[in-house]
Amino acid sequence: MNKKILSIFVVAFMLLSVFSTVAFADTTDVTFDFTVPNVTAALGNAENGTKTLVAVPVIVTSSAASDAVGCDLIFDPTVLNYVSWENVKNYKEQDCSDPYIDEEAPTIIELNFGAAWDTGYDNEAFVVLTFEFLGEIPEGETSVSTTITPVFHKNVCIDSEQNKIPAANETFTAGTITIAKQHQTPVIGSVTINGTGEVGSALTATPADFEDNWDLEPTYSYEWKIGSSVVSTEATYTPVAADIDKTVTVSVKATVDADENAESDAKTATKAIKANETATASVANFAIAPEEASVGEPITVSYAFTPSINGGEDASEIVWYNAAEPEEGEPAALSGEVSADGKTYTPSVEDYENGVVVGVAVTPKGDKDVAAGRAVTAEAAGAVAVQKPVVTEVTLGTVTAGKPATVSYKYDGVGDSDACKEGNTIIEFYMVNEDEEAEEDILLTGEEEGVTIEGDTITLSKDFKGAEIYAVVTPVNAAGVAGEPVASNGKVVKSKKGGSGGLNGPSLAPSKQDENNNNNNNNNTVDTDKFILTIDSKEASVWGVVKTTDVAPIIVKDRTMLPIRFVAENLGFEVEWDNDARKVTITKGEDVLTLVIDSDIATVNGEEVKLDSAAYIDVEASRTMVPLRFIAENLGYNVEWVNATRQVVITK
Repeated sequence: MNKKILSIFVVAFMLLSVFSTVAFADTTDVTFDFTVPNVTAALGNAENGTKTLVAVPVIVTSSAASDAVGCDLIFDPTVLNYVSWENVKNYKEQDCSDPYIDEEAPTIIELNFGAAWDTGYDNEAFVVLTFEFLGEIPEGETSVSTTITPVFHKNVCIDSEQNKIPAANETFTAGTITIAKQHQTPVIGSVTINGTGEVGSALTATPADFEDNWDLEPTYSYEWKIGSSVVSTEATYTPVAADIDKTVTVSVKATVDADENAESDAKTATKAIKANETATASVANFAIAPEEASVGEPITVSYAFTPSINGGEDASEIVWYNAAEPEEGEPAALSGEVSADGKTYTPSVEDYENGVVVGVAVTPKGDKDVAAGRAVTAEAAGAVAVQKPVVTEVTLGTVTAGKPATVSYKYDGVGDSDACKEGNTIIEFYMVNEDEEAEEDILLTGEEEGVTIEGDTITLSKDFKGAEIYAVVTPVNAAGVAGEPVASNGKVVKSKKGGSGGLNGPSLAPSKQDENNNNNNNNNTVDTDKFILTIDSKEASVWGVVKTTDVAPIIVKDRTMLPIRFVAENLGFEVEWDNDARKVTITKGEDVLTLVIDSDIATVNGEEVKLDSAAYIDVEASRTMVPLRFIAENLGYNVEWVNATRQVVITK
């Protein structure tokens, strides 16, 4: 039995039941309202994901109780296909019939429920129909809609008195059924950062391949980070100096105007930051001081350094050069000294001699820069000058044969810098040449027989008695600049015991007396009037008596060093040792001499005397050693050096 026959049968049965109790009335004041509400369903909402199902309730409102209710529904079968219905009012099965679709009119569904409902209907569903969506949503669209319209069905609605509800008492409201694509989370395909990555050059984040199944337009949000710090929330970021050698990361999200799944996952991109390859530093307030360059006087370049956009510390190149224009060829190279930081140059004597004009060029550059800026130069006011030292009050002390004579002078460096301090001042000793035809006096070098020169001191043998001696002092400062030489007063050599020699000077050959001394010593002759010490030998002849010393005389750096206690005591002096002060005191009558270990200054009767070698202690023998010169000058004895036998001969 098909559905139509079943429906007719059910309706006939219902009518027969009604007529068996009471006749139908022609009129009634009961009203019915049928409404299909607007319904939206998501595309592909079935569990298998291939079908789209939509549940459509039919809402009814009545003014009174009824014995039957129903209507027809008109729909588009090319869009919707009826699937099933749900008995939401819990009608008894015998009172219900399945919704019927007329094969001749497939656009209509007949609804017919012959159930008594004592209280009527109040805007409630009496049935829910399920349809399957058959169509497709067109490209570029997010949804498609169709209409289901309720209409009058004759003799279906009957009130509780068995009166048919006429069409005039029934109202109908159609509903729109919308099938919508379910909005999915939008997707950003990729993000790229456009730009070089150089400091000062903007970077731009560009998202690409955006997808949204509703084709909604996105709004992008940006977050730029250096490490964990957010540095921008715009589409662009311009790196700064602090970013050099770091990596910037941009995170981009897309948001669309949808109720759900409105924000995409973030896409990221990175860019290494580097120094701007064309940015350059600069300098200002460029100057050198002092403006006039002098030998030994430091000249310094100063400037205000302004870094480029790369920042960083001053790493400018500083080059000192000779700015003079030579008459021929290339300018001479600088010969002075440049400081470790390159900012100071100290001219040399060679710079003065070469006529150097000190110039300096600074090429500004920061330690993070790739390119250097424009070089800036400066020059001294003129060629390198020189501050010549001077000496005054040049005086030669008394010259006595066998005793040292010292030249004294006052030095003036003509300036306060270290370069102006005294350097290797030159002291020369001359003997006046009595030869009237001679143009020059005789320069004594210390290599002549009977001549000993040690720094500012000259010692002459008795062979030079009557000769006139003077000194010439040429001041030299620490920078090596020499001043004008100044001669001292002349002094005639005197002798305690007389001696040979005259104004013509001594013979440079060994004397007869020296030969006799050598022969005597070689023959081990006992000399009761001599005190003889031999280098590297502990045996000594003391006034004819052989004695043994604790430590032998020794030559140290061309200086003969003697054991002071042994020598002094055998000459009649008393020797005391002050361990705390490390001082030796030698006394004889009113004469008092003191020496301090490792000091080249001694005192003789309260006056300081400079030693040519400092006193020291022989560690093995614990004996103080002093230079031969000290004995010769201060103990009142004649001292001779016999080179052939390497002996020191002391005579009264």
